[in-house]
Amino acid sequence: SVERRHFLAGAAGLGMLASPGEGRALSLPRFGKPSAPPLGPNAISPEWEVVDLPVEDDVVLLDIAFVPDEPGHGFLLGTRQSLLETLDGGKTWRKRTLDAAQDEGFNYRFNSISFSGKEGWIVGKPAILLHTTNGGQSWERVPLNAKLPGAPVLITALAGDGNAEMTTDVGAIYVTSNGGMLWTA
Repeated sequence: SVERRHFLAGAAGLGMLASPGEGRALSLPRFGKPSAPPLGPNAISPEWEVVDLPVEDDVVLLDIAFVPDEPGHGFLLGTRQSLLETLDGGKTWRKRTLDAAQDEGFNYRFNSISFSGKEGWIVGKPAILLHTTNGGQSWERVPLNAKLPGAPVLITALAGDGNAEMTTDVGAIYVTSNGGMLWTA
């Protein structure tokens, strides 16, 4: 017997068929409307296309953020200290290595990234906090107090210089207004 959700998932998958010989996606008509023109070789829909990323197969990507003052400039991060940067809105990505995360021999999992203007923040596990004030051209490590409960999992850049909110894996929420030097619950 076929469950309804499995049938619907399979039927939805039929909405797009790959044509391996020509590298095109064929879109079936929806609701009686005619099909869209053929898509480009990397397109999977009119809005989305496949982009090759310079990461190993076992890397899990966890967050993405763009610099508000530079809409085409963004960062993608994840496990195994993965940090990718784009300057063209995500069409191409290049690996970035941050000296600020190299000094201890750890293999960090970068969990979260956020920007407000050119000011940005990255948090990861084992506990690490990175900060930029120039749109990600350079990153500095901000020391975290060893008494901080849990490891940072989410960071949100807030309006104003040096302002951010950080959440840890034990549910604690902290705010800074001085570039991460002091955090209050």
